Amino acid sequence: MNEVRHLRADSQSFSSLATPLRLRKRFRFMSSSSDDLQVNHTSKSCSNLISVRNNRLGGSVEMLDNIHKSVSEANLKMYRKEVEIERKNGESYDQHPHALLENPESETRWYFKYFLAKGHYNYVGYEGDKTPFILSVVMSDQICRCILWRKTGSKKLSVQTTNGKMPSLKLILEKYSLPKIQLKEISSPEIQKDVLTLEEQEGAVNFKFGVLYAKSGQKTDDEMFSNEFSSPEFEQFLDLLGNKMELQGWEHFKGGLDTKNNSTGRQSLYTVFQGHEIMFHVSTLLPYHAENKQQVERKRHLGNDIVVILYIESNDDEYPLGAALSFNPANIKSKFNHIFAVVTHSRRKNSYRLMVYSAETVPDFNPPLLADFEFGNHKVFKNFLLTKLINGEKAAYSTPVFADKRERTLDLLLKNIEQNYSTKRDIAISQSGSKKLSKEIEFRDFGQRLKVQCISRGNHPTSFRGSDQRTNPFETTLIVKNVAHSVLLGDVCFDGNFVVHTAMDGTFLLSSGKNFIPCTVYGVIHIFCSEAS
Repeated sequence: MNEVRHLRADSQSFSSLATPLRLRKRFRFMSSSSDDLQVNHTSKSCSNLISVRNNRLGGSVEMLDNIHKSVSEANLKMYRKEVEIERKNGESYDQHPHALLENPESETRWYFKYFLAKGHYNYVGYEGDKTPFILSVVMSDQICRCILWRKTGSKKLSVQTTNGKMPSLKLILEKYSLPKIQLKEISSPEIQKDVLTLEEQEGAVNFKFGVLYAKSGQKTDDEMFSNEFSSPEFEQFLDLLGNKMELQGWEHFKGGLDTKNNSTGRQSLYTVFQGHEIMFHVSTLLPYHAENKQQVERKRHLGNDIVVILYIESNDDEYPLGAALSFNPANIKSKFNHIFAVVTHSRRKNSYRLMVYSAETVPDFNPPLLADFEFGNHKVFKNFLLTKLINGEKAAYSTPVFADKRERTLDLLLKNIEQNYSTKRDIAISQSGSKKLSKEIEFRDFGQRLKVQCISRGNHPTSFRGSDQRTNPFETTLIVKNVAHSVLLGDVCFDGNFVVHTAMDGTFLLSSGKNFIPCTVYGVIHIFCSEAS
């Protein structure tokens, strides 16, 4: 006998937490030697509070404090403060703590997962302007997976086959909307290393985030980086983020830190989150030099992090958020920092608040912030914060400063591949018997060694060592037991009834009285909802 279960998620929580972030407070900040904000302003007189309408931003109004000077538009660095969305009926992350990673590497790193160390094919071809591209094809379990590598990025294709044979190259190229192009197969095992390098340009597998400690009232980066010691509240926050580890002899993801001579400090902070190794560049754990007011060694690491957590300590425990509201991202002088996650802590409530500032060129990224929400559940806060940071760094990759660099890198790599494997020795020729088998074994052995190397240096998408494993956000709900039919799948109707499809007896409407009424379905049934008892 079978039982019918409905596989569902909390749609209200999902719809609110996945809402695209469209409303933004926009601020124009510029790094300068003074503590004042500056704007390109044509008026001769300035007041302490000025509203400037910027047509380039669609008529948004920007509130700028202490405007004193006029500077050129080219020198301005634009930031936006993420606007919190209104909560509905006391909604909270504690009720539904599932902040989801966008484009996780476990789903996007196809070449490492499905191609490397397995029998597959790599072809080189040219588009109209003689620009080279690479096409990788692999067959597995009647599924043909293809990756087209261009200088603009990769495109993935999955083709279901019925006979287990690889589709023709002509059909694959048609799927990519490419005209008839002559392809050359590259048989050299070393091509796997070069294609893996192409895939690594899609984004980081592991991440390094800055963590900057600021005392109440500190505004400039020189003041913040000059904090030699931390506080008990900041140490509590670090314990929540990850684990302190000794750098000397560290064998996992290093995040650019010295693991031989302790030149970047003796300890650092490290964690693994959903398969991603994360190294935190903590300002108070990096070397401090009393004679160096700018603390260049600390700025060298945090200044080169795309995402920085700014922990601001407040003396006002009744309203700790007030210390964070005075933060000006332009006071952190770095061309590389794109996102600031500002964290405050209430000692009385033992809860955290979060604000996020992003460079204007960074696209919106989830999960959104709920209005006036305090994270009393520290585990929920950690999951939310790390998800937000990872999604933010991925979003920053699409900004011009990174996207243009990636396109130039991919173009150079593709041209090098085309030149390095253009000899007859590397181009595949027809072989048979033992020679063909020997080539296949050599190809797979090289790929297997390459995969082991990637795993050993932590540059791979499948390491869940020490990861915080969360429960699945989908839960099954029992609808009816002792079903006389073999139920395959089904879906819920608008009136609350269920449509179920059986293996042999057709389709039925499962009414509120748990009766199976034969019916006809027009359309597609989406959700699997049966479970053998």
